[in-house]
Amino acid sequence: MNMCSAAIDMLLKPVASVSTGVVSVVSNAGGVATLYVDASAGGFGNSDTSPRVYINLGSLMRVDITDKDAPTSKAWDLAIKRPVLFTNDGDGGVGKGGTLVVAKAFDQVTSADAMGTFATEAFVDANCNPKMDAAGDVQTTFTNWYNYNQATNALAPKPNTTYVVRGATGTLYKVGIKSYYGLPNGSTGTVGAYYLLEVGAL
Repeated sequence: MNMCSAAIDMLLKPVASVSTGVVSVVSNAGGVATLYVDASAGGFGNSDTSPRVYINLGSLMRVDITDKDAPTSKAWDLAIKRPVLFTNDGDGGVGKGGTLVVAKAFDQVTSADAMGTFATEAFVDANCNPKMDAAGDVQTTFTNWYNYNQATNALAPKPNTTYVVRGATGTLYKVGIKSYYGLPNGSTGTVGAYYLLEVGAL
């Protein structure tokens, strides 16, 4: 048991229910899928009382598991709620996960780009103090995935940035964040925390 488990729980605020956020495949061709993910958690004001969405990157499906049970499960690879994403490893779970940020467009990333050092989730320091990002959210291996426009309060994925994600069982995937304002048909809307993700096996 992690000696900082209490501090991590206080930081993540795990909810003992399963997310109903929709995860659906918009397209799947040539080994690359576009995934629509409702990670709105009931809206900004309800995020503390709504669970995360857990995704298996192999099946491209939502894993129906509670925040309470997720840390001991290897069924999921990526957890998302609002602008926060993390993998199944370290302080995030018992999996073999991790993230490697590659400064390339999604379609240019190959298995050769997975040769670097993977970062694992460390939500607290050695003294169990929380690690926070500039926006006040928990710091994860995906922190800084977006540029924030103060004039419009909009989040835009950083260009030429792809994430090589090591799944809970060690399988490698490349993940690109296309939009934070996605619609189920793959187009773009105006409401945040609805992701369009590109996913491909490496």
